[in-house]
Amino acid sequence: MLSFAVRCLIGALPGLGLLAALAVLAAGDGAARALAALPVTLGLVAGALALGLLAGVPLGLAAGRFRRGPLGAPGAALAALGPAVPAFLAVAVAFAVGRGGSPELLLAALAVAPAADGARIARGALAAALEGGFVLAARGRGVPAGRVLRRHALPAALAPVAGALGGMAAALTAGAVLGEALFGLPGAGALFLEAARAGAAGPAVAAAAALGGMVLALHVAGRIVGGWLDPRERAA
Repeated sequence: MLSFAVRCLIGALPGLGLLAALAVLAAGDGAARALAALPVTLGLVAGALALGLLAGVPLGLAAGRFRRGPLGAPGAALAALGPAVPAFLAVAVAFAVGRGGSPELLLAALAVAPAADGARIARGALAAALEGGFVLAARGRGVPAGRVLRRHALPAALAPVAGALGGMAAALTAGAVLGEALFGLPGAGALFLEAARAGAAGPAVAAAAALGGMVLALHVAGRIVGGWLDPRERAA
């Protein structure tokens, strides 16, 4: 597991190095301003990921476990909602409906997309895992169904969710950039838009590099968690 984590980190070094070089080369105090503003954006993105996945993944797992019947219906409905409500659209609707609103409203709006994505991925992954050879073999050996679910099927279903964190984070970052501008939050996304509108290339590039580094770091973290949950991911 440690060697897998190290490989993930080493694989990310070229991208992180390039983004760091862009931030350093940004004129003036752009890099310092971007780093100072990044925690606001990171808080929004990480908070929305946590809130959305905590809400969506259990519903998706229920939908994968109970594919026919009322217990799986909420997760199936949430999974189907995903493509229709991208993060930036949810943010715009929340701002319009809330007439400005609060950071909590923005966080809830951002959480809609990862909740739907988490439900969709978990639903499909658990359904596939329950029909996989290793689960069927465990059942054939007389292993209790509950233990098969906990020890084999659930880790295999959760690993793809963790592996998708990078893509979710990228989509959420676009929504967070818009949200910071609309809700008046001093994050790296708002700094990027402000600098771009003013034609200030240095701060804009530094903010973009900071946002890219954040997404890449979340992607690497997701890969490591996915490898910890399911050893088969380490060989991918």
